[in-house]
Amino acid sequence: MKKEELFFERIVLLLLLVGAVFLYYTSSLSESVDRGTDMASMDFPKGIFLVLIVLIIGKLAAGAITQFKHNSAQNASVKVKQPASEHQTLDNAPGVKRDMRTILTMGAIVVYAFLWRILGFCLSSFLFFLAESILLKRDTSKPRAALISAFVTLMVFVIFGMAFGVDFPEPLMEFIIS
Repeated sequence: MKKEELFFERIVLLLLLVGAVFLYYTSSLSESVDRGTDMASMDFPKGIFLVLIVLIIGKLAAGAITQFKHNSAQNASVKVKQPASEHQTLDNAPGVKRDMRTILTMGAIVVYAFLWRILGFCLSSFLFFLAESILLKRDTSKPRAALISAFVTLMVFVIFGMAFGVDFPEPLMEFIIS
């Protein structure tokens, strides 16, 4: 990565860290409602914010260690000039087409969010994971991608829907049942 990109990445990470710490602090001050279940109302958000804080600190530390190693290597008495990798040369070359997977993934996330209210969580998640697995690894067979997508959707539903009691929208299921 270029120095400018690393600089802005650190700024974004620091802003995310400040926001996550603030939200954790706010959720700690909020009054928890205990409805007789295993978790009070603010336990889940506090857990998410703690995981986010740990991951951001880990990313900042990894970046600092990498920067330190890079600076140490530059200050060494023997400097060996390595050829730029293909990725580095393509990023700087004018007129080179970018990988469209990033733009397609952003579009898929937006479509996925809109489909939640129409198709429901399970079906829209399955379709999203299927599209992403095919998009990101084009040599994956469609049956294998469908199996992986079904497994990931099931695991998310079991963990969040059943274990944490998150209510996902399922309008098609409600329409069929009623």
